Order: sequence, then C-alpha cells, then structure tokens
Amino acid sequence: DASIRSFNMDWHEYLNLQNQILVGRAIVASAKSRSDSRGAHYRTDNPNMGNLRDSEFVRIILRDNKMCSYSEMVRFTHLEPPDEG
Repeated sequence: DASIRSFNMDWHEYLNLQNQILVGRAIVASAKSRSDSRGAHYRTDNPNMGNLRDSEFVRIILRDNKMCSYSEMVRFTHLEPPDEG
C-alpha cells in the first residue's frame, strides 16, 4: 500500500540507495567514454584538454538497464571561448 510506504523510512532509504547507484553508474559510463581531460574529469594518460572550441559533453541514457553514452558538441550560446594560440 502506497500510504504505508510514504511513512516507511527504510523504503525511502532503499529508493535513495537505488538512485545513488544509478547516478554512480552514469558517472562511470561518462568517464569511460571520455578520452581527454576536461573540467573535473582528469586523465593521467591524456592530460591535454585540447581546443576549447571543440569541446564535447557526454549524454548518458539508460536503455534496457544499460548505460549508453553519446558525445555531443558544446554549443556556446552566451559566451564564445577565447581564441587559443
């Protein structure tokens, strides 16, 4: 019964734990899909950030209980990155 679960703190903790595991899986999938260092994601095997204008972000989608990652180019809508050189 849903009304009983709304006051069951163990049930809330279970849901929180499930969500934390899901977020952790998404973070790992995102980190594994990156090959460069960017922002808080730092790779010792490739510390070079590369050109800021070529920045990509990783989108994670949960499909059939599997994390799928897609890279998309960053669209600079408010502020252009400085010229590098």
